[in-house]
Amino acid sequence: MKDFFQQMNREYDCEYSIVKKDGDINLAIIDYLNYILYKILDTNNGDIRMRQIFKIFALKIAFINIQNTQTYLSRYKDEITIENLIKNW
Repeated sequence: MKDFFQQMNREYDCEYSIVKKDGDINLAIIDYLNYILYKILDTNNGDIRMRQIFKIFALKIAFINIQNTQTYLSRYKDEITIENLIKNW
């Protein structure tokens, strides 16, 4: 972990901490959301079910930072859509 974050800190201001999974319910939600995003972005489309689930989660996401394109998508500007994710990926 130290090696990974030392490389990341050269370009980005980031930090990490290790927490127990059972101690933070948000980690399970974040893991599931990462899986959904992976399925959508890996295929540049995602299956119908992943698209449906993303639409449910999208209402709860404040913003997404796509680091490789330095793009921010905001809920307040109605930018968090599957189409915007794929376009800016």
